[in-house]
Amino acid sequence: MPTGAKEASLNGRATNGRGGNTAVKVQISVVEATSDRLGVQYTVVNTAGHKIYLFNRLFITDMKGQRTLDPNRVYAEINGTTLHLAKQLVEIPPGMLVEYPVVPYLNRLDPGESFKETLTLALPIRENQPYMSVPFGATEREVMCDGLVFTIGYFVAREPDWVREVEVGDETALSTDYGYAIQTHRTASSQPVAVRSQCLVTSPA
Repeated sequence: MPTGAKEASLNGRATNGRGGNTAVKVQISVVEATSDRLGVQYTVVNTAGHKIYLFNRLFITDMKGQRTLDPNRVYAEINGTTLHLAKQLVEIPPGMLVEYPVVPYLNRLDPGESFKETLTLALPIRENQPYMSVPFGATEREVMCDGLVFTIGYFVAREPDWVREVEVGDETALSTDYGYAIQTHRTASSQPVAVRSQCLVTSPA
């Protein structure tokens, strides 16, 4: 279990300034926006001259420790009135001890290839991410977000054995270890888009 008080955040090692030159291009569009649901489609294009691996196959873990891949699983953070959604590797915060780092499963993307996925999210959206600590007595407050940014994380495997095929529940997925991933992982973000969505922010007591 994690120990320590410093909380993680969805930043990472960015390779672009939201639309600048990068090995990865990210675009998003809102496909549904109702009072209780938000649908977001993101597209990632590999513009580099080598293959990359996207950290976009997030999972949920049950009480028995069994993992299930969930295409709608996404990390969320609210900055002001902007909702920041992310599928990425989140670095362990300095000073925090973690027995089992959270490493999303992977999708391979060859040079010139693109990947598209649609997320369907129930509203309100709560802030969530690995290593997030909630202070005792904290409460949630509702915020009406009016903007959305999406971030994708990816990395380059320097050696073939950095990536392996594994079974996750009844599915097959590509996997890597935190020690490998942390060496070359990067993030790329979309341009912000305007959309209203109900969000929940955790506030100290």
